[in-house]
Amino acid sequence: MNIFQSLFGIFRQGGLVSTLKEGKSLKGFMLTAVMFSLLGGALYGFAMGIGIGIDTALKDALKVMLVMALGLIFTIPIFWLSFRLLGCAEKPSHVTAIPLTLMATMTMIMFVTAPIVFMLSVLVGYSP
Repeated sequence: MNIFQSLFGIFRQGGLVSTLKEGKSLKGFMLTAVMFSLLGGALYGFAMGIGIGIDTALKDALKVMLVMALGLIFTIPIFWLSFRLLGCAEKPSHVTAIPLTLMATMTMIMFVTAPIVFMLSVLVGYSP
């Protein structure tokens, strides 16, 4: 599933919205959104740390990727519990699509700004 088409199609009542309305499987979207969030976070972390050195860049990539993973691990059960406490009878996959959409959108912003962060990181460099 194309993550960009799913996310941007929301504004035209297409993409993920039409997938939910038609009752299609969300496995492709979920897998793509998780992988996109983790890899986008790693790219952003790498761009942040490259000015100091490759070792720091790799550590920052791992840290941001772990923050993204922990964010997903905590938000999905919280959203599911909230929906159940409010009395909504949505499918678990539909509830999971909400935090995944939020995370993928945030990652897209990080992905777009990563080249700017990379250039600033390299230009500033490391001063002991």
